[in-house]
Amino acid sequence: MPKSPRPFWQVLLIVLGDNQREKLTCEECTAMMEYLADRAIEGATIDELKSTANSLFRYCTECKNHYQRHIMELERKVLLKRIF
Repeated sequence: MPKSPRPFWQVLLIVLGDNQREKLTCEECTAMMEYLADRAIEGATIDELKSTANSLFRYCTECKNHYQRHIMELERKVLLKRIF
């Protein structure tokens, strides 16, 4: 019987907690990145977002490698927006 997906609140608790034994699926990492994008739209600071993203990537290095490029691009855009 396939394992049912975890509710998002459980994924959020894993990422914000310190239980390093848990592993996230790529789908859960994607859901977290969408959550962080929503937080950015709501006005969260880049430091808050980066802190949560770094916590997320402790659980999945494959997703870290995939999303790292996107995060760097977002940081660049935020910095350019602040300058201009």
